[in-house]
Amino acid sequence: MEHFELNNSYQDMLSLTLSAPSSGYVYLTGSGYFKILYRGGTVGAGVSIGKNSGSSNNENQTAVEIPFTMPNGDYTYPFSITAVIPVDAGDHNFYMVG
Repeated sequence: MEHFELNNSYQDMLSLTLSAPSSGYVYLTGSGYFKILYRGGTVGAGVSIGKNSGSSNNENQTAVEIPFTMPNGDYTYPFSITAVIPVDAGDHNFYMVG
């Protein structure tokens, strides 16, 4: 199991290269959990999957937010994310970005 410490910048958490024999669709899915050590304020975390590296894949993302009204503590939220992306024949890179 990998551990990523998310901050205010995007980082690739996983990359995959696929060689498509012909045009069609790629079905991507990923899962994990957000563990947030909450100490006040409004805090959020997000993950996306798609063709963008080092930036958000806005159409394929999921996120969690802890509002300022919650008590301090450690919060764990599971996530699962899926995307279907059209591709042409050839090599394609895909990323999970946090």
